[in-house]
Amino acid sequence: MRTIELSKESRQGPCECCATFTRTVWGYVLEDGAARAAYFARWSEGHPEHGATFLFSVGNWGEGASPSDRVAVALSCRIDGGRPGFMVVDASSAPWRDEFLGEKLSREQVVGTSLADDVFAMVDQVLSEDNRVLKFSVH
Repeated sequence: MRTIELSKESRQGPCECCATFTRTVWGYVLEDGAARAAYFARWSEGHPEHGATFLFSVGNWGEGASPSDRVAVALSCRIDGGRPGFMVVDASSAPWRDEFLGEKLSREQVVGTSLADDVFAMVDQVLSEDNRVLKFSVH
């Protein structure tokens, strides 16, 4: 059974052009109570037209695990017709640079794989269970 565990969030800013903030939220995707992935989502509260960036660090998050046990997959999100749409992008272009996230995969390494299917299922779960993310996706 897959569930979401909410973690922290932050706001950065204000933006010089509009005085609003950039918001980041994060949490974990759990499978049978164990962390299968950490996720991060970032968007500008004042610029919904810029979309949001998501990053999923998928793999072993258990005690004793290392970054080599995980891979990082990034998604770009845009709202079109009132609904979020996602596209895999190069994880190296995402704002998170931390090594603990694992190897940052390129779009080509992810598209068409079972990992892509898994990450899209995870983002669906995040959208249905993390109300903080909904604050972006309903604008």
